[in-house]
Amino acid sequence: MHRRFHKGSETLALIAASSITEELRLGTVRILPISTLQTHAPIMVVYRRQAYLTRAVRLLLAMLTAQDNVI
Repeated sequence: MHRRFHKGSETLALIAASSITEELRLGTVRILPISTLQTHAPIMVVYRRQAYLTRAVRLLLAMLTAQDNVI
């Protein structure tokens, strides 16, 4: 999706390097290191309401949804 959205544009995009590995290999895009840039990406957790959640998964969900969860 990122590639389709940005393709043909002459602007810049902030996307994860892992989603453009092929373009990096081909040299069609570049990564510009910006030492002062700090980013945070929101994440979503998707699971079925009726699914069994292991203890490890429940602990991970608790960590991700903790009010004081600041990275």
